[in-house]
Amino acid sequence: ASALKDGERLLGFGHRLYEHDPRTIALHRVAKDQAIDLPHFTFALEVAEALSVAKGKTMPLNVDGAIGALCADLEWPDETADALFILGRTGGLVAHAREVEGSK
Repeated sequence: ASALKDGERLLGFGHRLYEHDPRTIALHRVAKDQAIDLPHFTFALEVAEALSVAKGKTMPLNVDGAIGALCADLEWPDETADALFILGRTGGLVAHAREVEGSK
């Protein structure tokens, strides 16, 4: 509530294109299929719902938030989540670089 009042952006929530991030949905499905206990992931989904109500617009748990919550549920170190965020971006950055190079 204080972050919203102060106009702070809550990392891990919201997306420019998606009302429901399909990557988050896929991670959630896989984790449930593997019978992983998901208290952090569940809490993050609840925060996304409350945030959506408070802001009056859909603020989904995005893939970054989902990765962080899942890593917490797996009791992996924070550095692992950071590495996964970077790894997930690498393919997109390579594709973008190739598109830019191809347009020259």
